Amino acid sequence: DISKEQDGKLTLILNTKIIPTFSYNLSFLKNLIAVSTIAITLGLKWQDLIDQVKTFTPPSGRCKVYVKNNITIIDDTYNANLASTLASLEYLKAFSNKGRKIFVFGDMYELGDSSKKQHQLVGEKCSELNIDAVFTLGKHSKETNFALNQKNTGHHFISKNDLVKTLKRDIRHGDVILIKGSRGMAMEKVIEEAF
Repeated sequence: DISKEQDGKLTLILNTKIIPTFSYNLSFLKNLIAVSTIAITLGLKWQDLIDQVKTFTPPSGRCKVYVKNNITIIDDTYNANLASTLASLEYLKAFSNKGRKIFVFGDMYELGDSSKKQHQLVGEKCSELNIDAVFTLGKHSKETNFALNQKNTGHHFISKNDLVKTLKRDIRHGDVILIKGSRGMAMEKVIEEAF
């Protein structure tokens, strides 16, 4: 079973054992279920498993969360495909805070003929989750912007410099910002320059 704490963090209940995860990320819990099954089967004690979960820190660019200038940043810049992007959006939505939920999205590469449709699906997911603002960057992510424009939350950019300037101007204290894109988009540069 999975329960959500008041602060939005998820707790896993597995074989009647309560495992606090200190994470908002449902994908992390799915991985934790598999890891727990293997660990317990191999003889690891439940308390040792729980203690190890407490020490987990995601690697840089993989849903790493930090607060800078009272802005929560979710750095998921390592790479992007449709499944990981949709999961990251669910992760963003799970944050409980009073600020806005903002998605900064660079192109997903190597999608071939399905590129247009997959970028549109990201926009549709943003609309479904009522993401407060979506900033897209690149040639392909304009399809994401088109898919949500009826909600008037989208802002598309070709230039990384223009995106950074807009973020510096528009981001407010208390906002939670998810940054994601394919490796070739180097979206970590947006974090470095905007925040």
